[in-house]
Amino acid sequence: WLVLRKRRIRQLSLAAREAILQGDSGTARKALVSLLAFLEYRYSPGSVYYGLAVADLLDGNHRRARELLERSGENPAALELLALLFLEEGGNQRADTIAKRLLSQRPGRLSLWLLHAACQEALGHADTAERIVRQAAARWPRSPAATNALRCIEAGESLRGMLLDKELG
Repeated sequence: WLVLRKRRIRQLSLAAREAILQGDSGTARKALVSLLAFLEYRYSPGSVYYGLAVADLLDGNHRRARELLERSGENPAALELLALLFLEEGGNQRADTIAKRLLSQRPGRLSLWLLHAACQEALGHADTAERIVRQAAARWPRSPAATNALRCIEAGESLRGMLLDKELG
């Protein structure tokens, strides 16, 4: 029974992931809601809420996605996406608070450096944003994302716009 149960959880998780990658929010949502029937997801639904939020974003429902992400707990992927949504909505300080917290926990993630820089730019701290991007580019010299962010800063273009287009576009 336990083997079948674990297999079913794995099947549902993979089905949800594949559906999201294909842009099929309905199938993803059905698989994710089915996961909530399992005890481990009922008591700790953060990853399911994150998946449902991504499905909502595919459907263009940013408000519901934000609500689900806010209920996702300490799921780092959910928090990063929540910060991006706050940044998109003009909640720059809230976005930066999340970005800094995540960056302190996971300093090896380039995406968090760029998110923090974009938040700083949106808050009117262009010099700080540039310093963060230059540090990231030095730390990840072969990364296309870091190189693009540096080009964006040097050209005087919006880092926030570039990041949002890439992540939510």
